[in-house]
Amino acid sequence: MTYQGEQRPEKGPDDVDLVFLRLATLPPPRDFGASVMRAVAGARPARASLAWLSVGIAALGATLALAFLAGQALVGGGMFTLASGLLENEMVDLAPFDTFLALLDVVPWFELAGVAVALSVLRLALSRVASTPLLAPAPAGQAAT
Repeated sequence: MTYQGEQRPEKGPDDVDLVFLRLATLPPPRDFGASVMRAVAGARPARASLAWLSVGIAALGATLALAFLAGQALVGGGMFTLASGLLENEMVDLAPFDTFLALLDVVPWFELAGVAVALSVLRLALSRVASTPLLAPAPAGQAAT
């Protein structure tokens, strides 16, 4: 273990240091560089899809707008005010289930569902923006071209 200044104990290395001293380095795999170069040589550049890019930009705008509306609905709907009021008095201790149901009643579910859908579309669009064609594995003994 590495110590700074006067924190180092006088006993010597601890058990973790002893374990790391016993570790041996592993040799690199055989023909590792050649296999990497074959894989890189056979790869084709990814094609960017303008349709998915435009869907992604629209989904990002929808996510931002719906998140803003959800935040406004959370504040304007009184959820934070209700939660702070319930936590200040002893209502949570007296009736926890009813308190939970009262909070669920003021959650803006429609706006939050819109944010979730927009985020899902954004995730889908970002995963499809750059599509790399899959290559069939090269037969043994031949390099991929």
